[in-house]
Amino acid sequence: MISWSDRKKSFAAKFWWFGIIFAVLLGIGLLTIFGTSVPKTLIFHSDIGTFVPFRATERSIMIENPGRRLITIKEVHTCCGISLPYGFPKTIHPQSTAAMVVRVHGSDSPLEKAITLKTDDPAHSVVKCVIRGNPDYSVPYAPGYVMTGKVVAGQKIASVWKIFKGNGPELACNVFSSSKYITPVVQEIDQHGNVEIGIKVSTDAPRGKLAGFLFGITGVEACPTFTARFETEIARGLWPHPENIFFGRVNDKAVVSRSIDLEVIESGWNTVEVDRPSEECLNTQIIRVGQNKYKLHVSLNPEKMPQILNTVLTLHDHNGDSLQIPVIAAQSTTTKTTEMAAKQGH
Repeated sequence: MISWSDRKKSFAAKFWWFGIIFAVLLGIGLLTIFGTSVPKTLIFHSDIGTFVPFRATERSIMIENPGRRLITIKEVHTCCGISLPYGFPKTIHPQSTAAMVVRVHGSDSPLEKAITLKTDDPAHSVVKCVIRGNPDYSVPYAPGYVMTGKVVAGQKIASVWKIFKGNGPELACNVFSSSKYITPVVQEIDQHGNVEIGIKVSTDAPRGKLAGFLFGITGVEACPTFTARFETEIARGLWPHPENIFFGRVNDKAVVSRSIDLEVIESGWNTVEVDRPSEECLNTQIIRVGQNKYKLHVSLNPEKMPQILNTVLTLHDHNGDSLQIPVIAAQSTTTKTTEMAAKQGH
């Protein structure tokens, strides 16, 4: 017959083993629950497919949270050529997906750009997402508006517009201008038949602002025609190089001289003349050294100049064009000190 003490020992042993098994099972359960609750890194579905070259394109990318905890996105930093027009999702719920719209600004090459996300996940506080895409050359494209800024009469401006033919039919591109002073120039840029459109400004174009339209016939079914507005400002060119006359510090009383080259660009100035300088320490002379090439000589008399000389010389021609050339010089401190000492000695 089993004694009461033996029964107690047997019951204690069974209870001990039951407690160990229960603790192990409880540990496994807690590890399963809390171990997987640590957020895993975000998964990005960021291949945007194709886009039209040189056209801003908006695409949605998907951000997946595979973990069991909510992830908060604190900041998003984009690189050049990528922007977020509608912001970004602040939170992504566990085991769910959120969308973020990215805008790709015009490009004609395969896209591979990164954006950086900062999250509240201590294990992955900074995450990079690489946006990938490829240009679709099958869609002809030209921008609808181009401002060229200031140009010189007679000047040719290349690569103002580009039209991509891709793998479509032959691109027979004809372009016409609404202004008699602007002539379109069409040129193939690669073996695929893609073309660039430049403009040439007529030599007799009037000075001032000029606006108009280019009308194009592409010969491609997807985009048979296009209209593009242009705006430019016509000038007649005189190019000084360097663009200023710098004497620096003048150390003695001897007359010093500097000269710069002047080049007439395209149908620029018919003559080049210089106004008499108002400072009596300066003398100027213009010499023609070749076709459309001049030299401007400037001499400086230190005895007649102020402590600091900062003025301009005005060049002009008979058509009313003008150009100002800065002149900069300063008396040497040593020279001034010597002069003051000499005066005090007398």
